[in-house]
Amino acid sequence: MEKCVQFDSEAVAQALAHTERAEVGALLAAVRSADLDTLVSDVTPDIISVIRQILEQAEVYVINSTVLTDLAQNYPSIGESDIPSVVRDFERRLREAFRNAAASGKRTIRINLK
Repeated sequence: MEKCVQFDSEAVAQALAHTERAEVGALLAAVRSADLDTLVSDVTPDIISVIRQILEQAEVYVINSTVLTDLAQNYPSIGESDIPSVVRDFERRLREAFRNAAASGKRTIRINLK
């Protein structure tokens, strides 16, 4: 099964921050200021293509994860004494997700926990 690849806003901002194209800089400024009118007017097919190229060159791979959902299913209710085991399990699950994502060969891996 093919995984869906998404780019989160932080990864996009980091990758775009290093480009020297003026139109991409204007787009990034609009995104940062939440100026939706400017953002909508600045997004062109050319800009979208440039953003995709920049992100590909930055080798950013972002996956969605069910780590938090799975953790909540395994620990629907916890007491204070359960914190160490829950934290260990959370860390184990995250490390496993990063190991699995590392197969992408990308330099930067980000995991969305939403």
